[in-house]
Order: sequence, then structure tokens, then C-alpha cells
Amino acid sequence: KHMEYKDFEYDFVERTLRNIEWIEKQNSIVKDDPTSMTFYEFTNLINQCLGLIILVKELSDDSFVKSLPQAIEHYSLRKTDIDGLADNDLILLNVLTHLRNSIAHGHIQQSDDGNDEITEVVFWDAKPWELKKENKDMTIDNAEVKIFLTFEKLKNFANTIANEYLIKKRIKQ
Repeated sequence: KHMEYKDFEYDFVERTLRNIEWIEKQNSIVKDDPTSMTFYEFTNLINQCLGLIILVKELSDDSFVKSLPQAIEHYSLRKTDIDGLADNDLILLNVLTHLRNSIAHGHIQQSDDGNDEITEVVFWDAKPWELKKENKDMTIDNAEVKIFLTFEKLKNFANTIANEYLIKKRIKQ
């Protein structure tokens, strides 16, 4: 279907969440069928993050993000999930900014369990102008901030942000 967007921001986020539900339902139906095509959950999740994290962050001003609970624990994140931010900077706004930068610039590194199952993803963000001044390469080793998330934690985080966005947007209308 090519239904018109009435409110692009709201409709896009809502439709992305519906697509996730549909895809997960289809995947559970064909999961044990050896003739079905392979579904790449992690690839799908990164695609969804483009809409649920980057687009939400870009289309809304920081007042939306600032209106949400800022404690990272509200989003099931822990201090140990984030390296490079001082305790007083461990707030949602900063985490979202660094996560957005990481995804937008492809600064994503995964770890697997040895059986091709992704167990953890590291999103890293660096300031290229700072690295250039110090004559350093743009690599994960020189990153300013690293965010370590399991597949499930990333999925829950993206869905929570999207749902919070829909609630706030609906209230504003």
C-alpha cells in the first residue's frame, strides 16, 4: 500500500513500528521452514534504527528528547554500556546524539558467538576534527564514545524511543 502520510514524522515512526511487528510475526511463522529465505534480524534492526533513532532525532528538535526521562536506566541502559561519557553526561540526550552519529556514519562493530550469531554491537562516535589535529585515524580505537548493546537491548531501546515519540507527538496534536 502507498497510503499518504498525514503527518510524516508521526506516521513514519508509527508505520516503522508496525512493519517491525509484521516482520517479526512473519519470521516466527517461517523460522523452522528449511525452504524459507534467510531473514537477517540484525540488518533489519539497523534499518529500523535509521527510522526510529536517526529520523526521530533529526525531525524533532532537542526539546522532544529533553522532555523524555533523561536517566539512561529508564531505557534499560547501564553505565557499563557506555564508555567515554562522564557520569553527569550519561543522559538520554547525549546517548541518542552519539548513537545517531554512529549509525549515520556507519561506525558499527559487531561481536559474534563464533556461530555467526551477533551477541553485541558497539556503536562508536568520534570527532574527526579532533582526531585530525592529533594526527589520528578515524577508528574505533580512537573513538570518543563507545556504546555497547546486545541485540535485544538495542531493539528495546529503539522501540522505547519510538513509542515515547508517538505519545509525545500525539499529545501535542
